[in-house]
Amino acid sequence: MVSSDVELGFPRGTRDERELFLRWLRFLRGAVIRKVEGLSDEQARWTPDGH
Repeated sequence: MVSSDVELGFPRGTRDERELFLRWLRFLRGAVIRKVEGLSDEQARWTPDGH
């Protein structure tokens, strides 16, 4: 089962800027993966007209 962004929630804050940055990178990387999971090659390569 794939979790949604809402279920995963935003990264918790921390005073350590490096750790906060890494948490956001992990969250955003996972968000991108969740958005494209299950797409066919054709769907993944689609671009809007005129581009």
